[in-house]
Amino acid sequence: MRFRIADTCTGCGFCSILCPSGAIEGGRGKKHSINQTLCLDCGSCARTCMAQSVLTLFGKPEAYKERSLWPVPSIIESRCRGCGQCVKGCPTGALSLLPRENTNHKIVVLDDPQKCIACGKCEETCMFAAIDMVSLPPKPQPAPSPAELLMTASLKTAEDADEK
Repeated sequence: MRFRIADTCTGCGFCSILCPSGAIEGGRGKKHSINQTLCLDCGSCARTCMAQSVLTLFGKPEAYKERSLWPVPSIIESRCRGCGQCVKGCPTGALSLLPRENTNHKIVVLDDPQKCIACGKCEETCMFAAIDMVSLPPKPQPAPSPAELLMTASLKTAEDADEK
């Protein structure tokens, strides 16, 4: 899939920061463009664009998605043969081959989740179908502290008084 940047681009630069191949060009505050020769079609630019200015081949924007909600590779250990093709296919170096416990074989692991850009190249290159891209459940929000509860109640009381 080829991506392009629409005229609605604000020039924020988030897309260029996450682009693993340096394919995004443009100055801060100016419309960016994608060098199609360098583009890996990973889609990280589209997922990170809050202005929805990165368009797919069909001219449709991909919805912005909080990075913590991007899918990550899940390794199916029983299928992994440790060949390393997925490690070679990963444009950001997020995967590694490690020795399996009590064997002479290796297994792929998501070594650096922060490097993963959810491109799915690892899943595409695995000839043993040992990788699935999965979305992790959102992290639960911590319960508000007593001080936060008190502050919320105070604000609510003040708002109610203003309405009267």
